[in-house]
Amino acid sequence: MDPPKDNEIYERLLRRKGRGFALYIPEPNKRLPIAYQKIGIHIGDVGFITPDGGFSFLFNICVARDHPINPPILPEDFRPLQPKLTYVDVIEFPRFKSGSYLASASIEKKESESNTKCVTKSSMSKLLFDDRIIRGLHFETSASEGALLAMPEGATSLDLQNDLAFSNYLEAHVQKWYEFVYKVRGKSIRNGEIRLVVGCDKTTAWGIATVSGMSQQTTNKLKFKALDAASSSTTTYTWECSGMVEVRVGPDKDDVEALRNDDIDTGGHLTIDTTLGNQCLFVRTMTATLNDNDWVKLKRNLGKTSVKDSNDTASGTLDPSVGSRPSGSDSTRSSNQLGSHQGAPGAQSYSMGRESGIVISTIPDLSNVSILSLSMPLVKK
Repeated sequence: MDPPKDNEIYERLLRRKGRGFALYIPEPNKRLPIAYQKIGIHIGDVGFITPDGGFSFLFNICVARDHPINPPILPEDFRPLQPKLTYVDVIEFPRFKSGSYLASASIEKKESESNTKCVTKSSMSKLLFDDRIIRGLHFETSASEGALLAMPEGATSLDLQNDLAFSNYLEAHVQKWYEFVYKVRGKSIRNGEIRLVVGCDKTTAWGIATVSGMSQQTTNKLKFKALDAASSSTTTYTWECSGMVEVRVGPDKDDVEALRNDDIDTGGHLTIDTTLGNQCLFVRTMTATLNDNDWVKLKRNLGKTSVKDSNDTASGTLDPSVGSRPSGSDSTRSSNQLGSHQGAPGAQSYSMGRESGIVISTIPDLSNVSILSLSMPLVKK
């Protein structure tokens, strides 16, 4: 059996933090429209998690067909959500302050040994660090596995309040979305893997570290710090570490500058505030699982001879211990029996009626948590 990949370790260990699916690749896809890259993952996005721990964007249900972030080819009869979301339908607040971090239980924070000066330019709702001295974050671990997320400039949380509007829309359109993924995008995915984003945690800078394959006689040391950025509007961060550690830092300075250059007018002046909070650390999603008969029928209509089901864990890719299970995929399969599936605190599951055979779930991506959650039958009118 192959050892777990770094992104699988990261996703599995940080899932217990209850923030949703921990993205190992917080950056937006560089092949997507500039308009999308500037905002990154947002409420209303439809997509799926990639094997490497990124989010593959398909389209957004909250904007018009011809909106700059939507691709030219969309699912059959695509229409955006109506009525449109208003400011009362989404809550947004600074969830993590500057210098915050999330770490698995095996990683211990140590006192900082020195200060590192960094200067960034920010305004309005973004954190301001002008001439502020930022201490490096120091950590140690002797465990065989560990995961760590550093948020030097904090993170903002966005969450949908109008869950019912999204669940009704998802139930009405999800079958065509699966057809779109197979026929147009040419991607073979499992039942329950299409996700509709209902919340996310976003930031302007981050550092990710994973520890694996270490003997317990060895101590890993990690330090996350800012490089001197006095001559730049973007602060660059880096890791210093020893042992079996894989690290990532973002966003890439060149990527940020490229997006900012798009906002420079002919006189060389920035036309808007170019602080880009487009890096998505955690994504919270709503998923739809078809019943077995409808899923088999759908795959046959698509000309597929073999059927992958979200409840099939033979390959190991959906085992919660591996950390790549979609939100509510295997858990909601049993939710046709009242109170039978297990989820997490605050989870919601909607059985959309026996005729539709669809179960909508917003169960957070948590492993090894067993708390009773009731499914609520909804009658379609």
